[in-house]
Amino acid sequence: MSVLETRDQLWSPVLETLSAQALDCIQTGLSAVVDRFCGAGAHVVLGARQEFVPRIEAGRPPTLEPPVDKRLAEARELAGLHVTDRRDGLDGPALRRFADEAGPLYVLSDTFTMSWTPYRGQRHMDHSYLLIGSGDRYAVVDPYHNDTQWGPARPGVWRLSSADLDAAVGTGASAMVISADGLPDIDPTAILADNARNLAAALDIAGYVAHVRSGLDSVAAIESLVLDIWILGRSRLLHAAWLDTVPGIPADEVRRQADEWLRLAAQSYLGLRRAIRGEPVPPSILDRFEELLAEDVEVAGRLAVRAAVVDAVRTVMRVDDVSVTFRAMPDFSSFRLVDIIERVESRLDLTLDAEDLTLESLHDTDSLTHLFVTAAGRVRQ
Repeated sequence: MSVLETRDQLWSPVLETLSAQALDCIQTGLSAVVDRFCGAGAHVVLGARQEFVPRIEAGRPPTLEPPVDKRLAEARELAGLHVTDRRDGLDGPALRRFADEAGPLYVLSDTFTMSWTPYRGQRHMDHSYLLIGSGDRYAVVDPYHNDTQWGPARPGVWRLSSADLDAAVGTGASAMVISADGLPDIDPTAILADNARNLAAALDIAGYVAHVRSGLDSVAAIESLVLDIWILGRSRLLHAAWLDTVPGIPADEVRRQADEWLRLAAQSYLGLRRAIRGEPVPPSILDRFEELLAEDVEVAGRLAVRAAVVDAVRTVMRVDDVSVTFRAMPDFSSFRLVDIIERVESRLDLTLDAEDLTLESLHDTDSLTHLFVTAAGRVRQ
């Protein structure tokens, strides 16, 4: 089998600027399409939304892995990608015919037969890549970045013959033609508010963790937990990358949270290796898992408050830079400060106590954010 890594004039530069270590194996291909049509770095918008939506099905370990259709819906809402043609259940020859007819395809198939990945012959897993036809040879563009027990997976472009592609695809592939309408105009303040509501209203975290804990007598359940932690870590890392593009909203807290998730991912993998040898999983892994989920809720709440304050300051004061003190802003007055406070109270559906309105708490965007975060915390209690 001849699979040659190569450089593609169009796609290799796209791969070089992707946040590949923050993407799951379904987002990778979509991210490459976003950056190809919308510019380097545009793909980070796919990390805007944060949710906690476990899937619990009888006879299977619970999972937080998002379905493919959910990732496609996110790509449409956040990045303007549209599936204009889709064909499922394809083998290699059918996939090649589709690529010859339609041009570049977004493909989902099983890693077990993918010759350019370390998963070949090792693991069955849905995985995305882009396929471009060129005569009797085909280019596979795979932006995936991960370290595995069978070797590293790194972003790249590979040339395959027709026969090699047929062998790599196996059967049951899904392929799509994806068009891009340009990045939609999204409202970060509304998205961060949605994130906070969705995480706060999610399935009871303690109950979910108890469900996971009760099933850790099987290697399959532990493998599912390891994958969930890995997905959450990458999700938070991509969210931080998106926050870097949102003026006035610091990403440091989310980035630290992502680091904690990825550190736990490494610990959970060690726990999995021990479980395979018949040893119990350290209970500290589940304890930390539960703690980090609860911290995610708190972080999302603080981000939503910050976004509401920043939006009100920008709107009322007609400024872009919210880092200076209120009194340093042009045309500042107490009337405008009252307007800012009332706008934030309305958006957050809470009212500040009069004794909280001190000179120190009304000094700048940071102090006002802290004031509203504290007030929101009292409401939750």
